Amino acid sequence: MERIRCTEEKQNLNKRIIDNIISYIENEGLRKSRLAKRMQMPLQNFDDYLNHRNKNIVNFSVELAGVLGKDSHFFMHKHFQTKEKSTPIRMIDFPAETSLRSKGNKDFDQLLRVCHLIDVYHTEESKPRT
Repeated sequence: MERIRCTEEKQNLNKRIIDNIISYIENEGLRKSRLAKRMQMPLQNFDDYLNHRNKNIVNFSVELAGVLGKDSHFFMHKHFQTKEKSTPIRMIDFPAETSLRSKGNKDFDQLLRVCHLIDVYHTEESKPRT
């Protein structure tokens, strides 16, 4: 009977950890592919953890927390809450009939590349140094 209870508690802990990880990734706008790469893990394995197909959830969460520069128990807290982003997102609407000219399209592509690089370098800076 004690073993069943222990197994149930472990399953509940694993579910809570995965729910916390998924919530954090979504709220922070992180990409699973980048996280998997930083953990030196194939994306498929990363997805397997998030879909409860791998067993070492606690070890996975400790490693992920380390990659993110968080304490090792970050995803294990019972009352886990992700911070709301304090910076409001400014939306710009364009009429459907408006399209970018060729030069504008190229400039927009360059801007997207710069944003992508900023995101990459910002993520790399938050990685703990060893």
